[in-house]
Amino acid sequence: MILVVDDDPVVRALMRATLQSDGFAVIEAGDGVAGCRIYREHRPDLLPVDLVMPRMDGFELCRELRSDPESAYVPIFVATGLDDVPSIARAYDAGATDFVPKPLNWLVLNPRLRYILRASRAFEELRRNQDRLTAAKQAAEAANSANPSSSSI
Repeated sequence: MILVVDDDPVVRALMRATLQSDGFAVIEAGDGVAGCRIYREHRPDLLPVDLVMPRMDGFELCRELRSDPESAYVPIFVATGLDDVPSIARAYDAGATDFVPKPLNWLVLNPRLRYILRASRAFEELRRNQDRLTAAKQAAEAANSANPSSSSI
C-alpha cells in the first residue's frame, strides 16, 4: 500500500491513477498532519510526499516519521516543485529516502517506486537478521556467564 501525501488534489489523482494502473493500493492525505495520522492507521509500505503543504510540510512529516521507531525506516519518496540544492539537502537531512522534482516523469514513477520498495524490503531483512544475530550473541554470552565452568582452558 502507498500513501500519497500532497496538498494538490490533481497531483494526488494523477499519482493514484498511475500507481493503481500498476497494481498498487493507494490511500491519500492532503497534508503532513493527515499523512502522519493515516500512516499510523494503515502502515503503508511507501510514501510519496510533497514538501510544500499547509499545517505540516513534507520536511516536518519526514522528521516526525523518522522519530518514531515504528516508522523510522519507511521509504519516503519526495516529489516536489522545490528543486534547489538547499531544499534537496534539507529533504535528505529530514529523512527522505529519494527525491524527484516536479513535474514528475509519469513513465518512470512506478519502476522507481518498485525499486525503492525492493531496496526497502532487502534492508528490512538485513535489520531482522542483525536483530537475530544480536539476540543469539546476547543469549550465548548470558549462558556463558551463568556457567563459568564451561569457559575454555
